[in-house]
Amino acid sequence: MGRSRGGLTSKIHAVVDTVKLDPADLTRSSIQLTIDTASINTRELQRDAHLRSADFFDVEKCPTIEFKSTRITKTGPESYEVAGRLTNPFGLQRHVQARPRR
Repeated sequence: MGRSRGGLTSKIHAVVDTVKLDPADLTRSSIQLTIDTASINTRELQRDAHLRSADFFDVEKCPTIEFKSTRITKTGPESYEVAGRLTNPFGLQRHVQARPRR
């Protein structure tokens, strides 16, 4: 899904719950996803294990997290940047930005 401020590229498995895209008015667009926290893949096994641990995603207690967009910005002819909030089942929220890829 994304790239962090530090430039880390990772892949995750997400189920798309809702996508509303209005190319003429992106302020009326939104995305909502359910993310499988165990699916995090940074292509480094030790880092992935640490991210799945209680230090970060705690996949045993939080097998999924929800993402809801707060802003979608067009960055190119067929590319977008999506900002939004990740929320775990306990209500902890984090603001994130991503540049989704196919």
